[in-house]
Amino acid sequence: MLRFGDALLRGTLLEAKSLAAMWNDPGLKKDGNGYGLGWYLYGQNPKYGPVYGHNGAQTGASTFLMLLPEQKTSIIVLSNTSGAMQAVSSIAVGLFDHAAAAAAFH
Repeated sequence: MLRFGDALLRGTLLEAKSLAAMWNDPGLKKDGNGYGLGWYLYGQNPKYGPVYGHNGAQTGASTFLMLLPEQKTSIIVLSNTSGAMQAVSSIAVGLFDHAAAAAAFH
């Protein structure tokens, strides 16, 4: 998942115009957030810029991928626990400061 997120942010998986189309807000809402083409559009974070992501779950697993394009940062949280989406989401958001600080060193 990390390679996937990083490839999106580096532009090696999709062209910038394709990614922009995926992250365009067509006015759909899912779970209270904007929803593009397969991506939750979490909006503008005052410190980090736009935030995009997607989660997933199945029996025995909960996952979250969040992208901070202005920071060139992918955040991935994986759990081997069913029904842990709220905790996984909180951990992912809690990593924003750490991920942005790490990105500043690269």
